Amino acid sequence: DVGGNNYLVEHDALGRVRAAHFIDPGTWVGGDPMQDLAFSQISWNYPGFSEGFWRGYTKQHPLSARERARFEVLCVYNQYWATMISRMRDRSRWKEMFREFEKLLVPQK
Repeated sequence: DVGGNNYLVEHDALGRVRAAHFIDPGTWVGGDPMQDLAFSQISWNYPGFSEGFWRGYTKQHPLSARERARFEVLCVYNQYWATMISRMRDRSRWKEMFREFEKLLVPQK
């Protein structure tokens, strides 16, 4: 359950993030790196989190074509799941999240 209250962040002397420690990984422990990476891209994450997670992962392990295809399918699944959870919990952002889900269905040029 990656959220603002479920991880600890260490900063260096200049205020830059040095490390993040997850204290409640929730669905991130399924053993599938592409699922973990896709889950990190859900639009409910804090600004900069998804981008930082992506950069950190792909810097050490660029995705193969097969991994990229699986990642894209999992992004659609995860965004839809997050949108429906938000709607069920009556969170006001669910409509915005649904628009993000719809964008994932349209092929990018």
